[in-house]
Amino acid sequence: MDNFSMRGAWSFGYGFFAHRQLLHILVLVGIGILLPLLLQFALFGEIVGASNPAMLTRQSASAVQGITAPIVLVAGYFLQILSYFASWRLGFGVGRPAGGAFMFGLLASLVTIGVFALVGAPAIWAGRAASSAGIPFIGLLVTLLPTLIVVAIFYTLLAALIATIASILLVAAMLLGAATGNVGMAATMMGGGSGAVVVLFLVLSVILMWLATRLSCTTSVMADWKTYNLPAAIRESWRLTLEDQWAIMRYLALVAFGLGIVIIASSAIAGIGAAAFLGGPDAGSRGQLAGIALGLGLAIPLAFLAVLVPAGIYRELTRSSMDVEVFA
Repeated sequence: MDNFSMRGAWSFGYGFFAHRQLLHILVLVGIGILLPLLLQFALFGEIVGASNPAMLTRQSASAVQGITAPIVLVAGYFLQILSYFASWRLGFGVGRPAGGAFMFGLLASLVTIGVFALVGAPAIWAGRAASSAGIPFIGLLVTLLPTLIVVAIFYTLLAALIATIASILLVAAMLLGAATGNVGMAATMMGGGSGAVVVLFLVLSVILMWLATRLSCTTSVMADWKTYNLPAAIRESWRLTLEDQWAIMRYLALVAFGLGIVIIASSAIAGIGAAAFLGGPDAGSRGQLAGIALGLGLAIPLAFLAVLVPAGIYRELTRSSMDVEVFA
């Protein structure tokens, strides 16, 4: 197998949208972002997930009561992952009817939601049971680890972003705490837990990045093969990434680091601008508009990158077979 090339992975990913650009925009922006926003507005008369159109923000949680909140949350994630799978299928199924890509995305997103439910619900129950028994450390571990595995399977970029930002913040807090004499700074940042929790989160971050690397081709395999056989797709991703896993991990870390810096800087700039923008009697409505603008400004490029990065890795790892097909 040829050596993995970061430049090749990025080029393949960027070129993934070369065909059917308008359809990709319609799917990723229309279905994955705007439709969840419209759903929120139709149900609540306002958009409550401004920072991420597929999610409910902490500030808006009090505005959504009863069973409606989890329904909207699940619907948002469902539409989001549907858009990803449909876009992957559009890219891998060039020349095939677009309707098939939408249907594949619909069924693949049902598989995704089902896996999250089957893994997440028992993990949360076991974690709460362990915490109630007086062993919160084990409770945290059994709650997080299964969920992180599922995130790594379906959200390669998000998993890499979480692992990278968490590692940077924790290491920076530990170094700053050691330099200032506040050795518990990192633990305080984690909610006042012990140093063992900080170490746990660092270890989990490394594990999450490694899992994101080894499982990065799973969704692309599903879309390319047009299969819903998740175990087979996982096995194929594990095989494809075996020889180049460290190069792929560096690539994911580099992309995630750059993206994390952009997100942090954009949020800081938006916060400074909002302080001057939100004065006056109509500050509430303007705050809503500012939140939506920031959410869309981040969500749209993130949606394309969420598809671009794993698709580029997969095509870079399988470029030899692609050349064979071209010259066959």
